Amino acid sequence: MEIREVQVVDATEKLRSEHIDVLLISLPVTAPDVTVGPVLFSEPRMLAVPAHHPLAARTSLTQEDLADVVLLRPPHSGPDSWPADRHPRRTPGGAAISSGAPVETFQEALQQVGAGAGAVIVGAQVLRFYTRPDVVYLPFTDAPPIEWAATWLNINDVPCHRHFARAAVQAAAELDEPPQLWRSP
Repeated sequence: MEIREVQVVDATEKLRSEHIDVLLISLPVTAPDVTVGPVLFSEPRMLAVPAHHPLAARTSLTQEDLADVVLLRPPHSGPDSWPADRHPRRTPGGAAISSGAPVETFQEALQQVGAGAGAVIVGAQVLRFYTRPDVVYLPFTDAPPIEWAATWLNINDVPCHRHFARAAVQAAAELDEPPQLWRSP
């Protein structure tokens, strides 16, 4: 097995071009040519905001609070280029959410958040892997978790991909502990 990193904006295209066989990606995946395996893990949904943003002083927020931020956006809006639930246009109550500058990579998104250009919806794994003094991560109290699954092309629905997905589910279940909620100072 060879592990490769792909960016969310072109992840399914890498799968289609057969640069990768199995893609671990956050749901939802709406591409009709992609098989979605079982959910490997889920994580709380959070909002990354600049440390100086008024929301940064809070300990949590709701989806309605998205009306008070500018959400960074994908560089293009193909049907499976960026999960729509990470860049909603309106809050559940109908308030408009401002759309900010385009970002192509996760690191670029965090740099832009830290620089005050906007906010981005993320999963709680950021607490373990992406702590930054210029970014505060706030958990949503009313948003569903982000779920991750193994995916592969329908035309490549072979037993080894299903075996991989089952082994990944088992390995994820054996993790010592899920990410802990933490706010950067």
